[in-house]
Amino acid sequence: MKNGIMRLLYPLLILLLIPSVFGIEERIGVRIIDGDTIDTESERIRLADINTPERGEQGYDEARSFLANLLLNRSIYVDLDEEDRYGRAVGVVYLTYNQTHLSNINYLLVLEGYAEMKDYKNRFDPTTWELYVSKEIIPEFPLFMPLAVSIAITLLIYGIRHKVLNL
Repeated sequence: MKNGIMRLLYPLLILLLIPSVFGIEERIGVRIIDGDTIDTESERIRLADINTPERGEQGYDEARSFLANLLLNRSIYVDLDEEDRYGRAVGVVYLTYNQTHLSNINYLLVLEGYAEMKDYKNRFDPTTWELYVSKEIIPEFPLFMPLAVSIAITLLIYGIRHKVLNL
């Protein structure tokens, strides 16, 4: 009985953990805080590895307006890392460019002169950024991939458990 329950729980646990592997989620830009911080319907996001002028500094209004024109009340895609010291999620923000590509908004702010690139401590590497990325970075089949990965991980776990514990 206990083994039967565990066999059901392992795949379910894995299915719950898999969405965090993909990282890219669709959101709506609902408020622009400044040139490198936005609010979505669910959280505040600090755009990773860029820095724009702060309130009162030259270029603040321009950077904030540029970001507002791009993202406000629009569907965006965010690739998130852990929170910063202020409790904001840190991430790269993408906007649909055409049917096959997304625009990297963090990098666009740098290219347009509104932001400086800074390689802060996070999982992103701004030196590898490209302005346009394929929409293939967004999982098209969110149910298929977690299921396939969960089956593979479950088989691996069972194989290791049986080999090590001789079960």
